[in-house]
This record gives sequence, structure tokens and C-alpha cells, in this order.
Amino acid sequence: MASARLSLALCALSALLLSACGKAEEPKSAAPPAEPGVFISTSDCIEAGKLTADQCAQAIDMAVALHNEQAAFYKSLRSCEVAEGPERCDKTGE
Repeated sequence: MASARLSLALCALSALLLSACGKAEEPKSAAPPAEPGVFISTSDCIEAGKLTADQCAQAIDMAVALHNEQAAFYKSLRSCEVAEGPERCDKTGE
């Protein structure tokens, strides 16, 4: 009975060790990573030569929408500068 348990344990250990052999499959990314860049206008984006004019316009529109959705808003320029630091705030609107 003890030898049967030992055999079973050795088989399980062997299977575990064999399954760990070889190279692990590396996950494949669906798309290449985005290249960092800052564009001030659609023409800046187009001049980089990576995207079409339509793609640049869509990317800028999406960036503006994301900024408007996620950016912090403050009641005054002073309260923004206290939270964010001097000269790190822009006054918009009213």
C-alpha cells in the first residue's frame, strides 16, 4: 500500500516537472505600443508622417474629449495653483 502511494506521488511529481520543461510561451500583444508624442495641432500630427489627416483629427478630438472629462476643475486660478503648483494652470471659460 505504501509503495502504491509512493509510486502515485512520484508519477505526479514527474508529470509536474515535465510540464515545467521548455520555454514559456510569451504573450503576444495585439498591437504595437503607441509611440509617445505631443502634437499642438492637426498639422503637427500630419507632419510626423505616422497618421493620415483624418486619423490625426480623430486622435486630437479624442484627446480633447478625454481631457475635458478627466481634468480637474477649480473655482479659481489661485486654488488651482495651490493644488497643482505655480504656472501649471490655465484659465478657461468665464
